[in-house]
Amino acid sequence: NHHEWRFHKTVCFVLTGARSQTLTESDPVVKKPGESHTLTCTGSGITLSSNWMAWIRQAPGKGLEWIAMHTSGSSKYYSESVRGRFTISRDDSRNQLLLQMNSLKMEDSAVYYCARDTVMFLDVGCIDFFHCDNAFDYWGKGTMVTVTSATSTGPTVFPLSPCSSDSATTFTLACLATGFSPASLTFSWTKSDTALTDFLQAGNETTLYSASSFLSVEPDEWSKGTTYTCVFERKGKDNISKSVTYKESTTTCKYTMTCSFNHLCWFTFHDEHFSFRSRFYSLFR
Repeated sequence: NHHEWRFHKTVCFVLTGARSQTLTESDPVVKKPGESHTLTCTGSGITLSSNWMAWIRQAPGKGLEWIAMHTSGSSKYYSESVRGRFTISRDDSRNQLLLQMNSLKMEDSAVYYCARDTVMFLDVGCIDFFHCDNAFDYWGKGTMVTVTSATSTGPTVFPLSPCSSDSATTFTLACLATGFSPASLTFSWTKSDTALTDFLQAGNETTLYSASSFLSVEPDEWSKGTTYTCVFERKGKDNISKSVTYKESTTTCKYTMTCSFNHLCWFTFHDEHFSFRSRFYSLFR
């Protein structure tokens, strides 16, 4: 079968102009090993039953992996990594593509995308719209599936004010979250209740997670008593906010941040209770 053979080749993208067709995956989830979950992909402006539709995933730090295909008829194809555990299907009444995921493994953790193949098989034969094997022209934005044995816990969040330095041209505020699970999180910062956007985020992954966020501020803004607030956000959970304001008294420096010429930075925090180190690329000059 020619089409089955082509699945083993490299996945490629086809860039198309702006159109009204969209694919929307279901919300991110966190599951334990051995559990099951059903992903859904809802089409708008695309009749899924008239197209070859695929599920493609990307695990952290890895490339795209095609895992399942549903033809415009009833044929289905699977990669070896999910064969026997995952089942692809359609709900034509809702214009949805589904992926039933059974016996989940930790290595199934990935961002899952649904996508439309550019090849259609009709009665007159095979029509390849863009003449590119394994091309997918419409993609959803993706949804994260996390498979972990970690127990869900809340975070401890506390800001770290900058160490004083008479010669500093900028200060870096740090916000550290520790002891939480799962890993899905977002930091945000505000300055006197005004949202800020120019900050960094980094994280470490263990059984329980640690993450940090950094905000560069001007010394005069800091010294005049401006309040900066770090907000730790997790989907489906209450946000946790912590604020920090300049104080005249100098506190002991508990963290360091060093950056190389190519903006590769190391952040290290240590006190009598906790140690944390993370690496990231700085956007700050």
